[in-house]
Amino acid sequence: MVGVWVGNKDGSEMKGVSGASGAGDIFNKIVYALEPIPERQLPSTFQKESQPYLSITSPLNGSTFELNPSIPLANQEIKLAIQTNIPHTEVIWQLNGKTLSGGYLPISALQPSNKLSVSLTQSGHTLQQSSIKIFQSPTEALQK
Repeated sequence: MVGVWVGNKDGSEMKGVSGASGAGDIFNKIVYALEPIPERQLPSTFQKESQPYLSITSPLNGSTFELNPSIPLANQEIKLAIQTNIPHTEVIWQLNGKTLSGGYLPISALQPSNKLSVSLTQSGHTLQQSSIKIFQSPTEALQK
C-alpha cells in the first residue's frame, strides 16, 4: 500500500499546490517506479526510440477532474507534461483551441468536455502535435 500526503506542518495553506499537482504527481512517480511496465507491453512508439514520438503524460487521456469547494480555485491546477524524443525549442499547450501559459491548467478553465493539445516547435515551425480528451465533472457545491 502506498499513500502520499503533501502539506505544511502547521496546517497552513500551500500556495499553488493542489492534490493533482502535489501529492498526485508524487504518487504517480512512485507507482511507475515500483511497477515498471514490461518492455513487451510498451506502445511501439516507446520501443523504437529512433522513431519520433510525442506523448502527453499528464493529464492522461480520458481523465475527469472535479473542483473541490474546500480548496481555493487558484490552487486547483493540473500539471501538464509530455514525453518525447524530438528535439524542439518550444512546447505550446492549447485547451479547446486557446493557448495556455505555463505548465499548469486551472481546473476552473475546463468545460464538461475538452480537447487538450500540445505542439512541439522549432524556429516557429510545428514539428509534431498530439491531443487528448479530458473532462470536468459537475460539482454541485460550486453550481449553487
